[in-house]
Amino acid sequence: MSQNAIRSGFGSLLLLFLGIPFLLLAIIGTYTLSRFTENATRQRLTALETRLDGGVAASSASWYVLDRLNRFTRLLRRHLPENPPPAPPGSATSGQGPAISSEAASTPAIRPPQPPAVVPPGAPQEAGPDPDSSATAPGQAIHATVQHLTGSPAATGRAGPPPAPVADPDRILDRAYQALTHREGLAVTAYVYRHRELVRTFPAAAPHRATFATILKDMHLDGPAFAAAQRAHNHALLDIFGPGNRLELLFRAKGKLRRFTQGTHRGAYLIQEFADGTGVFFVLSRLPSFATRFTAVRPSLSPTLGAAIPAEDRWFPPAHTDAGQMRVALQMTVAEGRPQVQHAGLEWVFCQNREGIVWCAAQPLPASPLSSPVTTLVTVGYLLALACFLLFALAQGGFAPGLALTDRLEGLNIRLRLGLLFALATVLPLGIAIILGSIGLADRREMLIAEAGRDGLARLSQAEVGYTRQVEQFRRISLGLRFSPLVRDLRLDDLGRVIDRLVRANAIQRFEIRDPQGKTIFTTDDPEVHGVTHATDMFSRVAIRRAAPNRLGANVDKVSAEELLAEGFVAREDVGLSALLRQPRKVWLFRMGTSPCLWFWDAYPELPPSAASSAAFVAVTHQLEWVYEEYVRKTFGHAVATAPTRLVVELGLDSANFRTRPGLRGPGWSPLLHAVTRSQETGRVLFRELDLPSGRFWVTVKPELALGMFVFADLVPVASRLATLAPIKWRLALTSLLALVVSFLGATLISSFFIVPIGDLADGIAAIRQRDPTFRIPRRRPDEFGMLAEAFNTLLGELKELEYGRIVQESLLPLDPPAPAGYSIACLRLPATDLAGDYHDVFQLGDGRWALILGDVTGHGISAALAMAMAKATVDYQSLTGWTVPTQVMDNLNRLFYRELKPRQKFMTLTYVALEPASGQIIAENAGHPYPLLYRQQTRTVVELPLPSMPLGARKTRKATPQVAAMEPGDAILLYSDGMVECPDADGIPFAYPRLIGLFQRLMQEDLPLGQALSLLEQALRQHMGPGPFPDDVTLLLLRRDVSPS
Repeated sequence: MSQNAIRSGFGSLLLLFLGIPFLLLAIIGTYTLSRFTENATRQRLTALETRLDGGVAASSASWYVLDRLNRFTRLLRRHLPENPPPAPPGSATSGQGPAISSEAASTPAIRPPQPPAVVPPGAPQEAGPDPDSSATAPGQAIHATVQHLTGSPAATGRAGPPPAPVADPDRILDRAYQALTHREGLAVTAYVYRHRELVRTFPAAAPHRATFATILKDMHLDGPAFAAAQRAHNHALLDIFGPGNRLELLFRAKGKLRRFTQGTHRGAYLIQEFADGTGVFFVLSRLPSFATRFTAVRPSLSPTLGAAIPAEDRWFPPAHTDAGQMRVALQMTVAEGRPQVQHAGLEWVFCQNREGIVWCAAQPLPASPLSSPVTTLVTVGYLLALACFLLFALAQGGFAPGLALTDRLEGLNIRLRLGLLFALATVLPLGIAIILGSIGLADRREMLIAEAGRDGLARLSQAEVGYTRQVEQFRRISLGLRFSPLVRDLRLDDLGRVIDRLVRANAIQRFEIRDPQGKTIFTTDDPEVHGVTHATDMFSRVAIRRAAPNRLGANVDKVSAEELLAEGFVAREDVGLSALLRQPRKVWLFRMGTSPCLWFWDAYPELPPSAASSAAFVAVTHQLEWVYEEYVRKTFGHAVATAPTRLVVELGLDSANFRTRPGLRGPGWSPLLHAVTRSQETGRVLFRELDLPSGRFWVTVKPELALGMFVFADLVPVASRLATLAPIKWRLALTSLLALVVSFLGATLISSFFIVPIGDLADGIAAIRQRDPTFRIPRRRPDEFGMLAEAFNTLLGELKELEYGRIVQESLLPLDPPAPAGYSIACLRLPATDLAGDYHDVFQLGDGRWALILGDVTGHGISAALAMAMAKATVDYQSLTGWTVPTQVMDNLNRLFYRELKPRQKFMTLTYVALEPASGQIIAENAGHPYPLLYRQQTRTVVELPLPSMPLGARKTRKATPQVAAMEPGDAILLYSDGMVECPDADGIPFAYPRLIGLFQRLMQEDLPLGQALSLLEQALRQHMGPGPFPDDVTLLLLRRDVSPS
């Protein structure tokens, strides 16, 4: 842009408008950068947590043991003969036991960790993880071991079509048992039954054979027969399993892996019965250590998993790490109070169970975190905004860098300018609004996730204590018994039948009545079996003395030594029974024996002292475990659910079978059961987003705390919860669409008001450039654009007159000038407008010489054409007056221009060459015109004829400095106007003298025809300039002396 041009300010405003969106986008990026980082970290940690869930589950004691015992059971059922051999010598069994009842056949289905290979409702299941699920890969150790030992795929233990006959099934079972005990580290004894008759044991010389020979049959007895059997087995079971494992409790534990404590050892047992009459009683004298379990399952786990027993300083670090790194990372989690840390270029996640065992998962930190490109984009946004604002300030201050850019922006066409302004004013703010709306949706999704976790935990907490309804029912039943006439009147036969119904209905477990002396009148307890009889005797005596002293009569003041000891023991606060003494008729929860129970007691102070043999104390007891199981059964049901919203898993510290209520159908539930196992192991609430067979769910998992026997899970379908965002998404989409429609209408309005008229004017300008006088701009509106269209149309109408002027001018200038004999001549004329200001002429003088003239009037157009016509007339007049050539002609032209055109700031440069054809002598004189170029054939080079001078009309008188030279054969002279060398390209770089000289020299060296040489010069000039009209007139006059034929 020239210094005199007035800037519109568009460039500066565009820089300002560009800087603001860049700044806004950078600020938004800064705000969301932490979100991107957190999201990427959350995704990585989620993957680690999922892997860690699987590792914790596979190496947990319940999963590990049940998985292997179930596989052995399936193998056993495949290869156990249909007709079992007679009972081994010394066995206490003989004959055939009773057929299994329908009730026993539908024993609680128990297939854990993996979606109970979900069987139809009511069908029996084995306890333990589903062996056919990919999630139980750690448990395939027995399968692999048996295959290795037997070399037979029939020993896989998998469900399927009947296997091919095996030569020696006993050998397969023996080797499988050896694998179970030696490779898998299970100190297990297996007692195998057919129709509850013991048919085989593993090992063959199993201990306690006499006890286990009849135990499966005896636990299904009823009434006095069951009581006798329980009494008969009591001491043996106490020796084997320790307290709290009498026959009735073994019966209720069927299908569960039940742990027991015998001395200092922790063991477990599992009783399984199947509809085909097969039964197995597994007894583990001790549970495999964690080191054994983790070592066994580690090959099938992800290499990113590790574990440790810090108390024993035993470390199993993840692959590519060492114990030192793992120890430091664990210490960091303790110090920072969170389970995730970064250490040694790794991301670590830890969890710890109640026994101090630690699991971890570690993976390398990403080499190029997601935040890196986002940070780069944010930085680029700030830099671009800063650059725009800085250039705006420089432009406003008039400094070169800012002005240079704003001048380029000012050079944009109006259509592009309007498009940019429209985009900056509408589309860009709309895009920013959409981005902010999307960020808001993401924030809302995070809120929904947090809300799902909170609500899920609240629902689970409510479900966990929902058993209080059963407790209240127990209280009402206890009160009903306390005030029952059957108790007050001691109608024991009728009372016995009522109590029997309540026990069978699982409403109570035990009931007893004592007289004022604390002696038992009625009880469901067997003193030889139940170990709390003596404690109840002590408590009842103290309770009667405190709550109903009037019932003691004359003995109220008599206190035995035993009663004193009981009073001192029961009343102690640290024992915990003093509160029970103070509040009768209340249901108390406390541990009686080995299990927590519900206990209700009351005295009968209202009865007279004379009723010495009547009821003075009543107590009702119920196992909390049984209450809780009844609550779970009624609340969560038995049915199989394809898309449950909540479920409970039977998995605890002392018993486990991984049965779910409701049941789950089909594979794919592994991630859920893995999380359940980890929650039970660690005692922590977990929240997961899991892909399950029925869809994606937000899952909250919580272990129940009352018994530690169940884990609750709350499942929220992600799709249904995210559906609440649909209205927001639709509003955002509709708002965006409406904004786009408004923007489109605004663009249409801008187009009709500005862009279309401007396009019409651009077409009119193109018509002027193409010299099309017939074109007319439509007048669309009677406003300023309409007036401008009319003015353009008037101008276009005047093109015809200019066309006439062009024709007249061209008639004055020779297009194909004559050439002297022995010479060739060519001319090229490229006017910038219809009427050019360049003047050229070739003619013969009166003395036989030839004149070659090339002049250039400043500017172009009509005024330049008129000045050129004056020069032409003056030169033609010289032939009539006989002026000296070229000096006198140049002097007269100078006086004319000085007198007539200098006041109008019009000047003319001109070169006049007089040629003597015979000798080749030339006399050249110049007036401010570019120096003629002379090509010497002998040296094959180009030289300039230096003729320094002033343009015609610049001064009143001029100084003549003619130059004489000679043209030899093959020499050539080129006269040209400055429009050739000053013609700029798109970047403003001129064609320049060196390029013209070099190109002219090459063309002459090639000895091309003069017309072709000028055409190549024109082609080079147009390639340099690009499309469009020439900024100035271009004229070339080329003369060459022919080479004489040899």
